[in-house]
Amino acid sequence: MKNISNLGNAKRISVIGISASGKSTFSKQLSAQIGIPLFHMDSLFWGSGWLEIAEQDWLTEEQKIINYSQWIIEGYIDEKYFQRLIAADFIIYLDISGHTAVVNALKRWWKYKHSSRPELNNCPEKFDINFLWHIFMRKERGEIERAITNAGNQHLLRLKTKKEIRSFFNKLP
Repeated sequence: MKNISNLGNAKRISVIGISASGKSTFSKQLSAQIGIPLFHMDSLFWGSGWLEIAEQDWLTEEQKIINYSQWIIEGYIDEKYFQRLIAADFIIYLDISGHTAVVNALKRWWKYKHSSRPELNNCPEKFDINFLWHIFMRKERGEIERAITNAGNQHLLRLKTKKEIRSFFNKLP
């Protein structure tokens, strides 16, 4: 956990990880503790009823957010769209196990199966066994690792367990 000191005076923080890694929950707590506004990529990617937003539209909105002086942006990242990693003062990668992510996904589905997560508009959670397998196998991890490499940002903290995440928050001022 030596890299937490690099968080220092960071004003632009990117929180990344595979689906259901806990990015939203982590970022809400981080935003509350350090007082930096939070933005969810899912709210840019998805319209009402899980309608995909056109790529150029969400890229434009993401760039507007990146241009702000302070932000926490949480959400999936891939090797093609890593601009927020370059712009970030600090990156937090929730690199948790596939098993933990599946448990998180099932809890999220149970909680929001008849409603939407706060960061989404009219998008009740869906149960999809193929998506759970995708999460369990951490199939997004390769894209995330390539995005990190492509961005070249040296201020990266990788948290791999719930214990490390709790320790992170305990060490914040």
